[in-house]
Amino acid sequence: MFLLSSTALTACIFAALPSSADDYSHGAAAYSSGDFAGAKAHLIKATQLKPKSWQAFYQLGNTYVQLKDSANAKIAYQKCIANHPPADVQANCTNALSYIASNPKLTAPVAVAAPRPVQMIAPKSAAGSTASSSESGEGPSAAPVSADLEIRRARIIQDAEAEVNRMKAQEKERQSEAEDNANQRYLYPDGTVKTSLSNEEIAQMQREVEQKAAVIRDRAKKRAADLR
Repeated sequence: MFLLSSTALTACIFAALPSSADDYSHGAAAYSSGDFAGAKAHLIKATQLKPKSWQAFYQLGNTYVQLKDSANAKIAYQKCIANHPPADVQANCTNALSYIASNPKLTAPVAVAAPRPVQMIAPKSAAGSTASSSESGEGPSAAPVSADLEIRRARIIQDAEAEVNRMKAQEKERQSEAEDNANQRYLYPDGTVKTSLSNEEIAQMQREVEQKAAVIRDRAKKRAADLR
């Protein structure tokens, strides 16, 4: 009969303690079951033990979104990106960050992909990657949109909105000037008499403003879609 020494027994006990991979697995399982508080606790431990694990930070970001904690979700997604995840995961993080920026209260859950498996795959050579794509039947269109492309497209849309705001400010000044120079006089309920435009003229100017805004936005959307 073989007996373990106390030193060997202690070593066996420590070897059985949960690792960061176990924390990640437990966190992912808790997330899948809807236990977001439990997922958060496990995933925080996983990121502390392995601060370069993009998987743990990605799933932690998803968890914070479900908990409507936009500040910590933003940090988790940024750390995931900093750890160089695959292109599709990086694109998911970028999309989630854009959603958080436009909806910081997270009034509706953002559509984020389920966590990828923990298994790491060695990067293929450029030639190997090309051959693999050809053999699988996937052409260039199957490649995920890069985070850089998403950012450039988002910048075009943001610039268009800034242009719309400038245009509306200019049109507001033009309307105010037109009202001051109008030859129609109106008696207001408080007894004051002012020159102004008719309701029909004001409505027509507002329609023109919205039409200009629609043209600017449509042009920006086309430019963003044409980016490659």
